[in-house]
Amino acid sequence: MDDPAVAVTMPSAKRDDYGLYGFVLHRGIRTVDVDMPGLPLAEVRSDTLDAMLPRLYVDGSSWWWGYALDFASEALDDHDGSIAAQLEEDLESEIG
Repeated sequence: MDDPAVAVTMPSAKRDDYGLYGFVLHRGIRTVDVDMPGLPLAEVRSDTLDAMLPRLYVDGSSWWWGYALDFASEALDDHDGSIAAQLEEDLESEIG
């Protein structure tokens, strides 16, 4: 089975009240909401970890750039739902 590509949609082209732009990443049956500050990428993608760096929000959790990428990637990894389906099946068999 080929892995589906990640599609990106932007529900609104406007920044929210906090200066963030919202994006939705889609891959198969999975979606991830990402809110990104409206700043130059160089400011957001810094390699230094500083409490004053702007953060991205992935499904509501606040992350620096590199961690946000990892978190979003993991959330989209089970693109076909196989892990979720197996967990549900296991739970149903336990409950009986």
